[in-house]
Amino acid sequence: MTLPFSSVLKRHWQRLRPGTHCALCAAWLPPGLPLCEGCDSELPWLGPHCQGCALPLPVDGLLCGSCLARPPAFDQVLAPWRYAFPVDTLINRFKHRDQGSLGRLAGALLARHLQHLFDEGQPRPDLLLPVPLSALRLRQRGFNQAALLASWLGKTLQLPVDGRLL
Repeated sequence: MTLPFSSVLKRHWQRLRPGTHCALCAAWLPPGLPLCEGCDSELPWLGPHCQGCALPLPVDGLLCGSCLARPPAFDQVLAPWRYAFPVDTLINRFKHRDQGSLGRLAGALLARHLQHLFDEGQPRPDLLLPVPLSALRLRQRGFNQAALLASWLGKTLQLPVDGRLL
């Protein structure tokens, strides 16, 4: 079966013009965008959640029972999404299949979300501290995904990163 001439031209034109493709659906994108508008709007955005650990809750602005009973050692979790499709797939492919482009996509989306929070008055952190991997896990995986993500976020958001403190 041969494609109509217009389909062939359209496909070649999309390859030649500047831009990229959506990491989730492969739709053509103008330069600089990581996801198409449709995929971006379909991300599993975190709604009302615990103000301590970010566990989804029916009402916003509360602490969950676990955080009330035993306050965590940290002040707050900033999480843009629920751990659901396609975010879970992006993270797993980055961590376990060495797909760095998906890690960069997650980093770009996270940086965009954090910058929005900072613009709205959320205090900026003093320092980003990536969680280290055990020596065994680092040998198995070949890289520390938390260190890469912290490095990308640090550059994008102009925040210092120190991978030696933890």
